[in-house]
Amino acid sequence: MAAFIDCRTKHRLPLNEELVLSLLQDGNCSDLDLDDADDEFFASQLESEDLVANEEPCEADQTPPRKGGKQRKTNTIGVQDSDEGGPSTSQKHNIKVKVIQRPRIWKKTNFIDRPHNYTGHPEPIVIRSPIDYFNDYYNDDFFELMSTCTNMYHMRKTGDILKTTKQEMKKLYGIHLMMGILSYPRIAMYWRQKIKIEMIASVMTRDRLMALRNNLHVVETDSPPIQDTVNPLWKVQPVINAVQNGCKKILRTPGRYSIDEQMIPFTGKCHLRQLVKNKPRPVGLKNFVVTTSEGLMIDFEIYYGQNPALMHPLGLGPAVVLRLIQSVPRGSCVFFDRYFTTIPLLEELMYHHG
Repeated sequence: MAAFIDCRTKHRLPLNEELVLSLLQDGNCSDLDLDDADDEFFASQLESEDLVANEEPCEADQTPPRKGGKQRKTNTIGVQDSDEGGPSTSQKHNIKVKVIQRPRIWKKTNFIDRPHNYTGHPEPIVIRSPIDYFNDYYNDDFFELMSTCTNMYHMRKTGDILKTTKQEMKKLYGIHLMMGILSYPRIAMYWRQKIKIEMIASVMTRDRLMALRNNLHVVETDSPPIQDTVNPLWKVQPVINAVQNGCKKILRTPGRYSIDEQMIPFTGKCHLRQLVKNKPRPVGLKNFVVTTSEGLMIDFEIYYGQNPALMHPLGLGPAVVLRLIQSVPRGSCVFFDRYFTTIPLLEELMYHHG
């Protein structure tokens, strides 16, 4: 819980209505007691015309509104500085920082929701086969790229020819889908005489599968391209793009959509792996998704720190919402929880996406 300390008495400030309203209008308003090492930082950041030294410490106050609807707020910051070469005595100065910010006027009103007469996600005219839906995400061009990159990597690594094809890549993909459904603790058990699974053992030998697994690649080079130098997922980016392109083929109409985070289960070795408690699969990669009210994922963005798509002055939560609503039809109703919700985000949505 945040504590608001008086910079002179070092006691907690009473949270009255005036102080709470001032803090709501400016979330960065606080009294900071900085060390000597931070004195140089503030001296370079603050303009001389906005500094008033040796003032009595006070709470965050604000002057009456000025013309034009803007008001000037004054925050007090306690700074300690010491004389160079002297004894270990310090002199404390109180600096008033004047920040101009658009005021927010809070009113208590009843919430009135707009009428939303959405018809729901349209039903498909023709129910296709499962392989047709699978081809919307992974088509023949994708498996052709996979076979080419795998052959090139094996050639660079060993000097031999692997001679794999896109049909063999499809079999490899199907075998791993079967292994995910019928799970054995060891891969070799799928070929063991008494417990082998014929649907897997009859399609590919164990040694061939291991050779393909060890050389599997979807990129042609061993170094990232210039545009992906900050992307730690560049080696699997073609797979991510294939799934995103498949999501974009889903028909979308104005309706109810949800934005939330999910975990891509992964327990291997990766510095992006995270542990998020209270999740069905707590270990894996964090992924932000937007789905329809029926649960169809229409877009997503994997979190890896310095993702340019999730960089925004409002912060990570608002950046996720502003990125994913680009795939939502205008006039829809979007739901997201408090993890993404901030007042500046709601203002941005109201003024530019309302």
